[in-house]
Amino acid sequence: MIRALIILAALALPAHAEEVVAGLSQNRVAITANFDGSEILIFGAVKREVPPPDSGPLQVIITVAGPSEPIVVRRKEHRFGIWVNVDAVEVDAAPSFYAVATSAPFDEVLSSIEDQRYEISINQAIRSVGAPMNISDSMSFTEALIRIRTKAGLYQLKPETVILDEQTLFRTSIALPAHLPEVLSVPPPAHQPQPVG
Repeated sequence: MIRALIILAALALPAHAEEVVAGLSQNRVAITANFDGSEILIFGAVKREVPPPDSGPLQVIITVAGPSEPIVVRRKEHRFGIWVNVDAVEVDAAPSFYAVATSAPFDEVLSSIEDQRYEISINQAIRSVGAPMNISDSMSFTEALIRIRTKAGLYQLKPETVILDEQTLFRTSIALPAHLPEVLSVPPPAHQPQPVG
């Protein structure tokens, strides 16, 4: 099951003063033998009880995530003419699919402290707690996982792709690659905003 999360950033309003109403172009994506990828459109509006603040433009972050599962990442080396596994690290939880779309450059929408708190970026969405004592560069295994899944289209960072109209309406699209592993059900996004900042 893929879940969608919408975050409003830089809101200066009280939490009860706004509400996100969102929708998806399709709630279910069936992965069949002839599945060659798909695209979902995420759209919505911010309902307000008071006018928008003068503190700058509203920023929107949308994440779409597949289920998180443990995965073993192995390092291979070329020895005696063949490739062999020499080290392995188990990543505690990594989403099978993860996309982040923002209405502005990522580092302008979300600070690194907010990213650590809300676990929005691809790096923060992956949980890797420990590694065997004999491996000193365990972070490189997580980086390799991100690099491989990004190249395969399973991890996507899409800055400045959320279109925001009149500080109220927003929309973006997320491409689902052809090699998704299972039938994905996309529940409607949460209707309550999660302000950041």
